[in-house]
Amino acid sequence: MIQQSNFFKISVSSFVLTWIFLVVPLFDMVNGVLVVRGYISEGGLFSPSKLGRLMTGVILLWVAYRYRLQPGWFCLFFVGVFFESIAGMRFGQVYGVVFGFITVYRLAYIWLLFTVLLYYANQDVGVLGKFLKYNVVFISLSIIFAHFTGLGNSTYGWGFGTKGFFASGNALGIYLGGSTLTLLAMKHYRIYTDIGKKTYLIAFLGIVLIGSKAAFLLAMLVLFFWVWFSVHRRIFILIFIVFAVGFSSYILDVASVAFDVIIRRYHNSNSIVEFLSSGRIDYVLNAAATLNEQKSELLRILLGGGSFLSFQNPAEAVLYDTLEMDWADIFFMYGLVGLLFYCTFFISGIFFLKDKFFLLFVWIILLLHSVIAGHVIWNGMSIMLLSYLLALGRAVQSNHKKAERLNRTLLKG
Repeated sequence: MIQQSNFFKISVSSFVLTWIFLVVPLFDMVNGVLVVRGYISEGGLFSPSKLGRLMTGVILLWVAYRYRLQPGWFCLFFVGVFFESIAGMRFGQVYGVVFGFITVYRLAYIWLLFTVLLYYANQDVGVLGKFLKYNVVFISLSIIFAHFTGLGNSTYGWGFGTKGFFASGNALGIYLGGSTLTLLAMKHYRIYTDIGKKTYLIAFLGIVLIGSKAAFLLAMLVLFFWVWFSVHRRIFILIFIVFAVGFSSYILDVASVAFDVIIRRYHNSNSIVEFLSSGRIDYVLNAAATLNEQKSELLRILLGGGSFLSFQNPAEAVLYDTLEMDWADIFFMYGLVGLLFYCTFFISGIFFLKDKFFLLFVWIILLLHSVIAGHVIWNGMSIMLLSYLLALGRAVQSNHKKAERLNRTLLKG
């Protein structure tokens, strides 16, 4: 009976983690193909990506109920439903309320996923490393395959760069780059060490092929930390310098082709801030002007207009509009109270990861991308990495405290 129970326990954890790290990306790929080909609209209520995460939510709820995990995710969902209900009663948009409830689920999903991943991390933190490695290799190989077969979706619609079978190149770049850096940090801290050079090489190639600004930056960071963590880093750095000097003209020629879209966008930008934000600051300023024209009362500033209405005029809102800067979207949707939740969330991550600098570094990259370019809080892949890092940091902290208590006990004995 004991053996059967252990087998069932292992099977359940393997199924849940396989679903999260390998099956959910398949839903995202199907969604990306259908969106880019024009069969469905981006951000649709019943897109394959949302349906996949709805099914995932059911699985996560079952795990949370089975193991009686902390219900913090439910509290977050309840608060969000309250906000959306208030917005619905004030502005009378039935569709907006339904859309809002789905948005609230997406936000509560972050904490629900964190809760379940933390449970498995506390059982065996190495398991999370193993499945993240599978996930990174799977997604990277899909990008490489899409690039060399020509079947993938173009990152910008022209020039170099493919987002594989996914819908968002920006989100894909930050996710894949951040996940690879996380694997590098986990190996460095010996949290999970079964990661070979092939994994990093496949991931690096996948990131480079995306061809976006975030992907280019993260590819350079992956290469830097890969070399820096190596025991032979001095030799690698010397080889790199010699290679860079000897083949500088060739490297520049290749880079000008590989990152032609980025280079052109840089030349067309008036400032580095405009280049990095891709004009999103203008979107936020226009949204603020639109809200100001409505002479919005204090309640709208405090609680926002709901996820569907956001900054728009209730009399004119027909379509969901996003500013692609997460903090701004949160403010216009859920007001100053929502912005407080947003800040608290990222501060919590800093607290959980403060003892592991390189993991904290990945968290800060996600935070900066969320603030400047968005595609973090609202993207399914990015929120998986957010939940993953939170769970990893909390589990490492917990294990460290247990080890300290054990050492104190042994010293007293």
